[in-house]
Amino acid sequence: MGTVFQPLVRSIPYESPLITFKKIYQSPPAFLLESSRESGATGRYSFIGTDPYMTFLFDGTQGVITRKGKPPEGTGSDPFHTLQELLAGFQLDRAPDLPPFFGGAAGFFGYDVVRYFEKLPGRKKKTETFPEIYLFFIDTVIAFDHLERRAEIIYHPSPEDLNGIDWETLKSRGEIKIAAYLDILNGPFPAPSPSSSASRDRNLVFESSLSRNEFENIVLQCQEYIRCGDIFQANLSLRFSFDRPGVHPLVLYERLQKINPSPFSSFLDGGSFQIVSSSPERLVSLSHGILSTRPIAGTRPRGTSETEQIQMQSGRIHENRKLFSCHSYRFQYYWEHQARSGLARYIESALSGRDDFGSSENQGDGNY
Repeated sequence: MGTVFQPLVRSIPYESPLITFKKIYQSPPAFLLESSRESGATGRYSFIGTDPYMTFLFDGTQGVITRKGKPPEGTGSDPFHTLQELLAGFQLDRAPDLPPFFGGAAGFFGYDVVRYFEKLPGRKKKTETFPEIYLFFIDTVIAFDHLERRAEIIYHPSPEDLNGIDWETLKSRGEIKIAAYLDILNGPFPAPSPSSSASRDRNLVFESSLSRNEFENIVLQCQEYIRCGDIFQANLSLRFSFDRPGVHPLVLYERLQKINPSPFSSFLDGGSFQIVSSSPERLVSLSHGILSTRPIAGTRPRGTSETEQIQMQSGRIHENRKLFSCHSYRFQYYWEHQARSGLARYIESALSGRDDFGSSENQGDGNY
């Protein structure tokens, strides 16, 4: 096209990302990636995305691409081959004054996606309707910088539009989209729905995916595996379900924030499903060619000075010797080993061309 498109950026009043999301969020698909930290290292940014120009859904057997205004397209059984093609055009440099995510793909990958990278036993029959992969592709994002306490609407066209539409048309389209967002933000605050003020129901009936006896037997089995040296630990889980008509999932997200405020939280509405989540840690980050992970299990905060850091390290060693023998050390070593092993496998597969879709700068670095 000759001219590199400069993203359109418009400043808006800085406020709670959740308040802004309530104004913008009118219908799915939409997402809110929220951080509660004012740190330059982690948790600096929050992001809001609505009105995707394309979505990708993989249900475990085949994928579906839905482009705005067009009928859905079926894809093959290998979701990462499809994603490589969809993300091939996102090799864009990020300007220094832009946040790490200013448009592109955002969404989630389910746990069973690991089966494309690891040889595991056969899976049990799925009992839920959630997809294994769901991604939004957006050209307009609202970004919050909690360190500098500023918020912006950013428009950056899709790779297809950049290659097929002239600069002036793209600029005009972006101005119209940003103006539409501004009209909503400057308008009256939406009235709360009846479900937003729903009282607590202490008579809810929860249904568990396992009975108490089944779960306890699994715990005993895992303890035996540990005694035999077959495993170091096992992360066991239960799924609880309940029916509460009339309560919007966004209300659950708000309550989760109040009950369990976490450094990272998210709300995602995919139309037929919603996800409410929170996490104390960031799993993985890719920024400027550096891949990093930040597990917090078995760790403690770093000191603010070299002297304090030495004191904390000495205290940690003393605690391990006095209270836990070498167990804490083994636990921390285990997680460090797992993290390094996982990153090594990722890099190996990326170099072999398996999943180089993760190399795009403007897909964000997970540091929201």
